[in-house]
Amino acid sequence: MEPEKCSELGWYSLTALPPNVVPYIRHAIDQVVQGNSYSEFGWPQ
Repeated sequence: MEPEKCSELGWYSLTALPPNVVPYIRHAIDQVVQGNSYSEFGWPQ
């Protein structure tokens, strides 16, 4: 119902993600791949 919020939906390899992944989602994926289970991305320091 909000087509302007998503250009497409698809399955991608973790090593071949499209460049326009939402920044906090990309960060979460990167953290999981690195084996980290905790991050404070986006929270004030």
